[in-house]
Amino acid sequence: MKTNYLLPTSFKKIGWIMIVISLIYYVMYMTFDWATIYFKMPSIFNDGNFFTMVKTEIYSTFLPIVALSGFLFIAFSKERDEDEYIGKIRERSFVFAALFSSLLIILSTLFIFGLDYLNILIMDFFVFLFVFTVKFQIELWKFRKENKDEE
Repeated sequence: MKTNYLLPTSFKKIGWIMIVISLIYYVMYMTFDWATIYFKMPSIFNDGNFFTMVKTEIYSTFLPIVALSGFLFIAFSKERDEDEYIGKIRERSFVFAALFSSLLIILSTLFIFGLDYLNILIMDFFVFLFVFTVKFQIELWKFRKENKDEE
């Protein structure tokens, strides 16, 4: 199987580090009510105005970027023993995550309204990558365990 779209294996470790940093910062922010760090950043569109400077906090700006990048690095990194069967596991995990994510959006559309619905839609991409990563890692672990038992 040709896997040109996958990143080198070393990106997986970087991705896990980024996820752990994001989780630690998120827990610390929510638990201890840290003093928020504000800074100005250019905005393409904000409150009806184009190309303005906006005061924003580091939590809402960089934490999602770091977490999303971490999940992308994990999801799209080659395994050290990448072969066709691992590609199949990756494909099945991707389909499972897509179905799960679609079901979440359908149920949210039916039962959640207002700003909460918008928050669910925003979080859906994170959910998709999280479900993909968990499903892929579990299936990979099962596959490697079965192969180790056969040897």
